[in-house]
Amino acid sequence: MNVRSLVIFGALSLAAGAAAGCGGGSTSNNGLPIINCVLPAGTSITQLYPIPNATQVPDSIATVVLAINPALPANWQVLLLNPNATYRGSRLQTGTPVPLPTPIAPQPPGTTLQYSTVTNTGGLASGLTYQVALNDTNSNCNSYPTVGSFTSQ
Repeated sequence: MNVRSLVIFGALSLAAGAAAGCGGGSTSNNGLPIINCVLPAGTSITQLYPIPNATQVPDSIATVVLAINPALPANWQVLLLNPNATYRGSRLQTGTPVPLPTPIAPQPPGTTLQYSTVTNTGGLASGLTYQVALNDTNSNCNSYPTVGSFTSQ
């Protein structure tokens, strides 16, 4: 190689290295792009059941109750996330679930009760912390806003 070729090769190598360092965007562990679910602006959410950061939550939990202002459209659903699994709840329903699970945190004023039924978990793994997250089923997001957590018994 002559000097001119070495200079061009070196410049191209530096450019390629710089481009690789930028990453071109975020990707997940499996190489897919990360697409965030975004809550509507101004939405406030309080996890009521299970009480935030509760421990010893029964592994047979079937309902997650949230207080939301303003209420989310029915296309949103609750997800229970741990490092090993994702459990999907039904789409959000507005109102008070029957039966109302206990113990439940107090509902903040000006919020609407919305809940999601989580079934087919086969029982949650014992002693794991689960993140309570929300998924917009009308989008193709794969990164979810979390609203609280709890630890199973």
